[in-house]
Amino acid sequence: MKLLPALGLLLVTSALCLASSRPESPRVEDAFHRLYSFDFPGAESAARRYIAANPNCPLGHAVLAAGFLFSELNRLDALSSPISEEKVKNRKSLKPDPAVRARFWLAVADADRHAQSLLAADPNHRLALAALAISSGLKRDYLALIDKKLRQSMDHIKAAQLYSTRLLAVDPLAHDAYLHTGFSEYLIGNFPFFLRWVVKIDGVTGDKQKGLEQLEIAARSGSLMKPFAQLLLASFYQREGRPRDSVRLLSALLDEHPANHVVRRELEKLRQLSD
Repeated sequence: MKLLPALGLLLVTSALCLASSRPESPRVEDAFHRLYSFDFPGAESAARRYIAANPNCPLGHAVLAAGFLFSELNRLDALSSPISEEKVKNRKSLKPDPAVRARFWLAVADADRHAQSLLAADPNHRLALAALAISSGLKRDYLALIDKKLRQSMDHIKAAQLYSTRLLAVDPLAHDAYLHTGFSEYLIGNFPFFLRWVVKIDGVTGDKQKGLEQLEIAARSGSLMKPFAQLLLASFYQREGRPRDSVRLLSALLDEHPANHVVRRELEKLRQLSD
């Protein structure tokens, strides 16, 4: 899907980050677009160009961190949903790259630092809240999917929920925020009942259907995070026994990012299973 300047988060971030920039200035959307095409070197180059032109904008640092996360997940073959015995054996021989880890945590720290600076001047700063929600989600995913530290990742799930809820209160059209609130709702909804008494997230009841509906908003009308919402929702649809909906989302994503080999591979597998 095209990363067009729709109403919501993209309009907000573009206006706040690039108010004094010329039309030919680097655009953060370009870095996100390359990221979702799995052009990781291109995404990093675009992100660094954007940071050089907008050093105090947290979004550039956030997309830089996202590129490190996705490239590492891709290298570790941790993005595909089906897991075979052979795949598990192959994964054991792959270790997280310490250099990539260092670059990732530096990038999210830079994103947080610039966002908190903006938030200190204005507690309702939409760009700051959006960037903090994104960086919290990235930290959540790195800890859970790469470091396998599920308990530590919960703190960042709560942070992403908090910043997203605050952002939606300030700007109801910031539909990217529903990626994080929907994830939290669906995740808690899959916990056994007794665990819901232990794991508490403010504003989250564990309503799986509500979680899917919020993710659908992000996947339908989000902006910068729309493709990621589509990927996540497609995975959840498979879990819920809705392969046709998963195929629909992945097909739309592949139309806009034909170089994304992971999406292409997953789509082919789903179509073979449905034949």
